[in-house]
Amino acid sequence: MDTRAKASELTTTGLLLAVSLVLCFVGVLFPTFGTYLKYLIPGMMAVIKTKYGYRYLTAFSLALLILVAVFFGIEQMVTGLFFVIPIGFALALVYEDNSIKNHLFAVVIFAVTGVLLLVVVAGVLGIHYREVYQEAVERFVSTFGRVYEALGLERTELADMLHRLMWLVITLFGVVMGYITYFMNKVVYRKGLDILGRNAAFPS
Repeated sequence: MDTRAKASELTTTGLLLAVSLVLCFVGVLFPTFGTYLKYLIPGMMAVIKTKYGYRYLTAFSLALLILVAVFFGIEQMVTGLFFVIPIGFALALVYEDNSIKNHLFAVVIFAVTGVLLLVVVAGVLGIHYREVYQEAVERFVSTFGRVYEALGLERTELADMLHRLMWLVITLFGVVMGYITYFMNKVVYRKGLDILGRNAAFPS
């Protein structure tokens, strides 16, 4: 590889890193809606993998985690480590090869990230993960309780059921969030490769 090509790869990866940090900053500045912007980072990670390979993707991931920890704190870094980064690696896999095997592997990654994100982030905040889950259940029941009451299920019964199925609910939440990110980033991946001048196999 010549020096000019290598410099171009480093420059492009650095530019995508800068864009990712801007998305993180907007997410911190406007947590109501801005936090969802960081879910576009996995799409850029997939672009880096397809364009330059795992070496650049790994370097990008490490640099992103370090800079997020420095500028935005450990909590944001943990979210990146146990959600954004793993999903970025998973999307790179399924975007390049839309096979059942890769989707099954991605499902495992999504499920594990859901569990780790809850447990580790709660630990960083000094809160037991069951308290975090309890608060989430209360918000869910408060928001959707009337719907389930119309179906004949009392709010207390709904809350009890969610508590009994806690690990299943958390796992499914991780998978659902993973696939929401998967569909969100299809355009990011395709447009990113178009801009960088290289097309790749893409799931229809």
